[in-house]
Amino acid sequence: MLFSISKINATAAYHYVVHIPEQLDHFSVELCFSSSLPDAMYLPDETAKDNFQALQLVRQHKSFPVRRSNRRLDLNDARQGDCLRYRAVFNGKVTHPWFKQRQSRHEQILVSLNQWMLQLPEKYQTSVTIDFHLPVGFEVSAPGKLISTSQDTRVYQFRARPSNWEGRIAVGRFDKVIKRDNGSRIEISILRARKKIDQEKIIKWIDKNIETLQQIYAQFPVKDLQIIVVPVNSDREPVSWGQVMRGGGDAVHLYIDQTRSYDEFKDDWVLIHELGHLLHPRISDNGNWFSEGLASYYQHVLRARTGMLTREQAWNKLNAGFERGLRGTSPNRTLAQVTETMMRDRSFMRVYWSGAAISFLADTQLRDASRNQQSLDTVLQKYKQCCLPVDRAWTAFELMQKYDQLSNSIIFTELYKQNVDSTKFPDLSNTYKKLGLRRNSSQLEIMPAAPWIKIRRDIMQTRK
Repeated sequence: MLFSISKINATAAYHYVVHIPEQLDHFSVELCFSSSLPDAMYLPDETAKDNFQALQLVRQHKSFPVRRSNRRLDLNDARQGDCLRYRAVFNGKVTHPWFKQRQSRHEQILVSLNQWMLQLPEKYQTSVTIDFHLPVGFEVSAPGKLISTSQDTRVYQFRARPSNWEGRIAVGRFDKVIKRDNGSRIEISILRARKKIDQEKIIKWIDKNIETLQQIYAQFPVKDLQIIVVPVNSDREPVSWGQVMRGGGDAVHLYIDQTRSYDEFKDDWVLIHELGHLLHPRISDNGNWFSEGLASYYQHVLRARTGMLTREQAWNKLNAGFERGLRGTSPNRTLAQVTETMMRDRSFMRVYWSGAAISFLADTQLRDASRNQQSLDTVLQKYKQCCLPVDRAWTAFELMQKYDQLSNSIIFTELYKQNVDSTKFPDLSNTYKKLGLRRNSSQLEIMPAAPWIKIRRDIMQTRK
């Protein structure tokens, strides 16, 4: 596709213009520089070299070849106001196996940002503005902030985040709903599928989980959220899989069995687990025990607070998770070691539920030390006020130090030191005793009296 050089957005140093054809087999892309001109840009990885075709540097309607060396694109001859022009060709590639063969049948694609965006050197990382020009009747779902919309154009601003952080966009004929809540914008896109989708049911389920997350604090954790719902037809669970992504902006992607009832969706924990990741920054890989643990702890606690579970059910589900983590604990490997190899070794139960146990211990110890004036909730509230949104990864220990600073305690770093290099599952016995929780062979016994009975009640208590 040939098009004229676009007028550069005066507020954006890097401005993409993306023209999308109806056949959805490629994007025609133009990237213009208004300032901070880099001496090079990069293809996302070695495998992407065939995706980026017809690369040219354009200056006042004149085109110049771009020198390429492996992933590197040489821009030493470029000037402020120049543009890079190229075709991003997809060759049928998509980003998840459950989405295969839907591109042509349902007139929609789901593609990674790295399939059509170039990478900047780290020192030039900044926000970018993107104009998506769409065929009639098409929609786009993208992470980041929606700046403007017209009949055939959507303009987004992507956050200045590392270019290797994964993000995806969806383009095609699908429905998009915008929700606004206390200053936040939540963009929900429900892709098409072979079997009919009850959109009202899906939106109601998402709304309920958003309400549930807000039991931590009144506002939604992030200003802009992309939610993409991908129907996969009949499956073993209502939500087959969920994932949080941070590239360009904050996003939650869900793969669902759209044939399930609303009650089945409401009983599922995946969505509130994924939304729980928005409460913390991206954690470097060796700290996934914390990020997955925090979300696992709150997936039951928060649902009890909004009546999706009874308190007894929530305590039993937490205990069942801790038991799975205990059974998955190897006596000769530390939590740090199994976290590092979790994907290879499939040691999810040890990692997730050790982290959940540490969150549980931090919550109860904070409440006890402060006579219930502080909790994990209040620490997360303070973290949101000081530090969210976050555009870099944190280590788990760095985050524990920050939480200690915010709570004026040493609880988090002490729990880190006690458990991360331990080969044992976190010891919950004394905490269970104080809370009045007693394990037996089938179900957790909840005692009518206990030293920490108020803490036990308040953990599952609806926020007023």
